Parts: sequence; C-alpha cells; structure tokens
Amino acid sequence: MHILEYYYREKFPSNQQIYPKILQLYSLYEIEIHMIFLIGCQPLLLDSYPLLNMNMNHIPAGEFFMGGPAPTSQPLHRVEITQDFWMADIEITQQVYRQLFANDPSEEQNEQHPVANILWTEALLFCNALSALENITPCYTDINTDHATWSLDCDGYRLPTEAEWEYAAKANDDRLYAGHDEAFHVGWFKEDGPYPRPPRLRKPNAWQLYDMSGNVAEWVFDGYTPYSRQYLVDPTISITTTNRMARGGGWNDHSIDSPMTLRSINGHEWRFPWMGMRIVRSILP
Repeated sequence: MHILEYYYREKFPSNQQIYPKILQLYSLYEIEIHMIFLIGCQPLLLDSYPLLNMNMNHIPAGEFFMGGPAPTSQPLHRVEITQDFWMADIEITQQVYRQLFANDPSEEQNEQHPVANILWTEALLFCNALSALENITPCYTDINTDHATWSLDCDGYRLPTEAEWEYAAKANDDRLYAGHDEAFHVGWFKEDGPYPRPPRLRKPNAWQLYDMSGNVAEWVFDGYTPYSRQYLVDPTISITTTNRMARGGGWNDHSIDSPMTLRSINGHEWRFPWMGMRIVRSILP
C-alpha cells in the first residue's frame, strides 16, 4: 500500500473510497504536498516518506570512521552523528528543480536527469524554497557568496554536512564506492559516457540511496578544512570561505579517481555540468 493511501485511509476510516477518488482529481505530486500540509509534522515512525519524485529515507544516528586513502581525506578519524535525519534517495532532478525555479541551469536539458551546473548558493536557496513550499521554517539565513547561517536544529530542508554525507554513503558498509567495490554496479562515471543519467538505474547502497557515487557530484554545506585525528561530534565546518566541498564524483570523473571518501574542493561560485545536489532534513526530538 502506498504511504499516501495509508494516510488517507487512516484519516478517513469511514470513507474507504476517498483515496481512489482523490487520485482521479489530483496528481500524485499534489497529493504528496497536501499530505505534508495536513500532517504538519515529520512522520517519525516511517522508514521513508515520499516527496515529489523522491523518497526521504531515514538515516539512523551512529558512529563511523571518516576519511580514506586520498591525501585530502587523511587522517582517518572517528565521527559521531547524534541525530537521525532524512536523506533523499536520489539527487534533485531537473523536474523537481523546475517546480520551484523557472531557470534550470543544467547544460543538458532533460527533466529526468539530475539538475546540474548549480552554484552552492543556489543549492541553499532551493532548500529554503522547498521548505517554504511545505510551510516549514527554512534553514538558511544570511545567504551570501561565502557564508550562510543555520543550525542542525532547523526543521527545513538543507544540504547535508560533509560528515552526514559520508556517513550516509558508507551506510555501515565501508566499500570503495557507495554500496559496492566496483563502480559500475552503483554509479555513472566518465568511462560510461560524458553525460548524466536518470536516477535509480544502478544499485543503491545499504540505506537505499542511489548515485551517492557518480552521476553528478553533490554540494555539501561545509567549507574546506584539513582533517585531523580528533574525535568529532556532529562536525559542521561553517567557516566563511570561498572553498566549498562536493562529494561523490560525477560523470566527468574517472571512477578510479573517485572513491567514496574523495573530497572535492570547489569555488562556491563555480558552475560545472557535473555538479548537483541532494537534500536532507533533520529529525528533531
């Protein structure tokens, strides 16, 4: 049973025909938005919940070793993620981006492909716009070219921190790529052809997240700072800097050069046709 059907049957137990009737009147997208407005809170008891053409998957809190063999990914250090959070199972597509912004910056226009060529600041503005659409408080304030103000306790949609991204990509299954030791099982890279692909064509990782390796690289919130051996709890690098991090590698990268732990340092106002985004949302107590 679809989560939306479950919701309407629970909401209106005396009228079990309401869901088929609603499907005749509204698109699935409109019903999903309607459900979010009606419940007015986060569906904490679910493993995932639908949002546009995505699933927001539940990522449990935990600890992991962050880092890897690349020079910028050393030294290996232990990190604790203390809050559960939701993460989109796919990268933001052009179809979803166009629901909120008329100007799709992607070089190759295809609504089924990930949105790409976006700036770090545009990714933050998208998160805020999606939060406003659902009548929840946007996370980011004072957005400018080298900084933005926010808190892990915000209720709205946001970019993952670099630690959250790597924790979700590894999914307690420390492989070379997100979900496998061979890239072609889980991601699209340069050897597959010079263009992105629609989501969910290759295998997800253990937490049912697709394309955490390859397809498009994904902006995270953090600015660049070198790793240390220090034990960290919910690290967020909110420094004022023009160097912002992206993770996962994209279709323009060779897979051998793009293990899951690779850190990509990028100018905050750089546009690349292989740079996209994925959203998360904190699960608050």
